[in-house]
Amino acid sequence: MGGITMKELKIFGRVCRYDYNFDIESDIRVMEELMLKISEPQILSYCGLDTVSIYISCDDHFICNECIHWIFDTNKERVQEETIRECLLKCAVEDEEWTKRRNAELTDVFYRRITFLPEIQNSVKEKLQEYIDDLHALLKEMNEEKQREKEELEKQKSEWKRINVFYKALPSYDGDYKDGCIDAEYISQNGETVRMVERDVFDFGVFCYPKRFERTDDMFSRDNWTESEIRLAKWLAKFGEFHGIRM
Repeated sequence: MGGITMKELKIFGRVCRYDYNFDIESDIRVMEELMLKISEPQILSYCGLDTVSIYISCDDHFICNECIHWIFDTNKERVQEETIRECLLKCAVEDEEWTKRRNAELTDVFYRRITFLPEIQNSVKEKLQEYIDDLHALLKEMNEEKQREKEELEKQKSEWKRINVFYKALPSYDGDYKDGCIDAEYISQNGETVRMVERDVFDFGVFCYPKRFERTDDMFSRDNWTESEIRLAKWLAKFGEFHGIRM
């Protein structure tokens, strides 16, 4: 089983990668909030690297920043401005009274309050809705893969069942180190029965072997194991009581 395939989507020119469904859900929430904020007045800054800084929590893919650059890239030829700040200013309506008050005691105009033109707002919202729809499709695809993987895991888990336990001791590491051991009989879906010993040995790891080979060299060599014994050993490595333990 290869696990869930990482998903990708290019958003405003930036490739965003998703390993988990909650990453996709987070970006959907960011874009839904951005659809509202893009209609609100923004501060156009002439200080530092930021131009228009829209803050939305958990915007790990910098979608807000990429959106502002997308507005510049898609409008600079139309408004005939090659600098991002002058382009954004021509894509918006300025609150000149606010600008005058804000910069009154400064040596130059460092901040302007702008509201993007309706056509700019609409183009951003349309693009955001496209991305949201694409993300919902990716989320559906990821959830379907997750469900298929879960079903496959359950199918593999049902291949064997423990039917008898002859000896069982769980590992203990509080003071004195005691190894774990389970001597049990298993039955496959095809009716095959195998008696297998599963051990968790401190500072060595977890391993198993057919009971019939106990205290022989064949405990660790599978040359003389049956196909059923090999399949059960692989199954125990994944679903056995000691799987995942390494002391």
